[in-house]
Amino acid sequence: MNLMKNILVSEALAPVTAGQQSSKSDVLDMQGYDGVLFVVPITDCTSGAVATLTVQENTANSTTGMASITSASATNTSTAGDDQNNKLLLVDVYRPLKRYVMGLLTIGTQDAASGNMLAIRYCGSKAPIAEDATILDATVVVGS
Repeated sequence: MNLMKNILVSEALAPVTAGQQSSKSDVLDMQGYDGVLFVVPITDCTSGAVATLTVQENTANSTTGMASITSASATNTSTAGDDQNNKLLLVDVYRPLKRYVMGLLTIGTQDAASGNMLAIRYCGSKAPIAEDATILDATVVVGS
């Protein structure tokens, strides 16, 4: 048993550079999955920067008409320069009410930058799950 056979990991959003206030991830189809965990690393921040990761949902495969899921957000405010660096924002949505979801990263007040947003879909109805096209290589090792 290994985790990679039971999850679908994908890059949902390329790194966000300082100065961008709002960035949308790819729209993810949740059909056949119970949940999704969004992971965003903050790579650089200025004191006072407010970084927020919000998960939105829609009945259509479109960014138009997306609505924020109640309580599906993680926020952090920098109190000193670089204090958010190399730390993560996580939002886990279990059984979203609508088929399509996306992550929305917003940066307010001061500048911050992020690394790649990852989306980890889990509890798939089919296993093993094939790797996403954004995965270059993956290895599973079983100790003996």
